[in-house]
Amino acid sequence: MSHPDFRSLRDALSDLSLHEIDFSVGEAFVSRLRDVRVAVDQLDTDSEPWAAKWLIAEHLKAGMLWTAAKTNWAKEQSGGTDETFSARSRASLIARFNKWVADIEHRLDCYEASDRSPSTVAPWIAELERFREDPIRNP
Repeated sequence: MSHPDFRSLRDALSDLSLHEIDFSVGEAFVSRLRDVRVAVDQLDTDSEPWAAKWLIAEHLKAGMLWTAAKTNWAKEQSGGTDETFSARSRASLIARFNKWVADIEHRLDCYEASDRSPSTVAPWIAELERFREDPIRNP
């Protein structure tokens, strides 16, 4: 049985880091985030469909964090005076995004070192589902 080869996904993740400047320079960051999804979609997960489910959920989390940070930036740029929309509050979202990158890279290591079974990814999928349901209270 062949296993998915995560090299393309690792390559896409390797230069993925969110910074304040990314909000003002167009869609370059979105393109890099899209590269992650393309790498996930191109994985041969026929023998490990649970890995596809897990990685799609991971990408959704990344997209939600990016959207929250970009929206925060856009609201601040449009003259919002609410402290909710500020570089300070956005820094937390940026940190969460960059932590997500480190976390998924670590999880890939753990997955590859494991028996690559559904039970390996089950807690990660559960955590990602909790995040999707309540991204404020679930890191």
